Amino acid sequence: MRIAMIDPSLFTLPYDLALSRALRAQGCDVTLHGRRLRALEDVSPDDGIEAPFYALSERIKGHVPGKIFHLVKGLEHAVDITRLARKFRRIPPSVVHFQWSALPAVDLAAVRYIRLSLAPAILTVHDVKPFNDAPTSMLQRLGSSSIWREFDHLITHSETSRAILCQHGIHAERISVIPHGVLDTAATTAPTLPDAAPVTILLFGRIKPYKGIDLMIEALGRIPPQLRTHCRVLIVGEPMMAVDTLQQRAAALGVAGNIVWDLRYVSDGDMAAVFRQADIFAFPYREIDTSGVLMSCLPYGKPIIASAVGAFPKILEDGVHGRIVPPEDPAALADAVTALLTDPALRATYGHNVTTLSARIPSWDVIAKQTMAVYERLIHARGGAAHRHGLRQLTA
Repeated sequence: MRIAMIDPSLFTLPYDLALSRALRAQGCDVTLHGRRLRALEDVSPDDGIEAPFYALSERIKGHVPGKIFHLVKGLEHAVDITRLARKFRRIPPSVVHFQWSALPAVDLAAVRYIRLSLAPAILTVHDVKPFNDAPTSMLQRLGSSSIWREFDHLITHSETSRAILCQHGIHAERISVIPHGVLDTAATTAPTLPDAAPVTILLFGRIKPYKGIDLMIEALGRIPPQLRTHCRVLIVGEPMMAVDTLQQRAAALGVAGNIVWDLRYVSDGDMAAVFRQADIFAFPYREIDTSGVLMSCLPYGKPIIASAVGAFPKILEDGVHGRIVPPEDPAALADAVTALLTDPALRATYGHNVTTLSARIPSWDVIAKQTMAVYERLIHARGGAAHRHGLRQLTA
């Protein structure tokens, strides 16, 4: 079975790789189509990544004003997705699986062409609020939910998301719920630190407004100063927004000394070193569907503080794996942080429970088989000699 996987910006590269590797282990021929890899993205040649997207945009990124960059990238996307669809016409895949539609209004024509003329088209809806309701441009917002109807089938990670998609008019039988697997970042036991070492709370990932860093800063301001001396908040990730106002607010609240800003892109290879510094993982998000960072941190066996949004309350249990707090509630967040700062035994108990939870998440082997079942159902429904030939190759 020949699978063309599309993630133009490689927005969920760790997920893409985990799924494509698992599919390949099941006998599929998988090619991931995205942008060119960056210096810190350590990917094996065996991962089958091709880079038909954003050759010019990647070269000028950081060298031109943001508006010009997004204009160039938008125009380039239209050319690149069209070229890729034409390539598929020459060498038809069995299935085209989009992980993201980067510019839905532009992608619409390509998706229609692919599914009507070439192969079944599938979209994994990682977020039912596309781009976490914070697109980088207005063009990205256009058609961001209406394009769901253009695909033969949708995959999402939870029943809650499936219900939301149904509310948008998508028939339930066109939606499959396949869980998000644990992402392997080579977890190992962290070195034991002296009792006097501060408790480190890690907020990791691209820095965007929906992730609630401002809420954590406000929460820190509510914690008594004598207790704050035992706390360090480590914020690690590539800024996708201005952070100067956040830093100014931290200074105004007197908590700037408790925050370490490590503002950079972190490669998969460096992620483990960052995660091993954490005593607590924090997700004070305003909104989310499923979090790849959450699925990466579970193997480290540390307590988790998260907002009661998206998958967090579905995967985590309050008082078992950590604390689940109402979204946008700095007081509740401060109470959760205080409870864990003052009780090492509680942190250890929650951490043990997180380790147990990680072992119960479906493996990528299971996820790949569930995904292949969707592929096979669509291929059989579509028929066609080329697609039947792909199935014969799989079962040979």
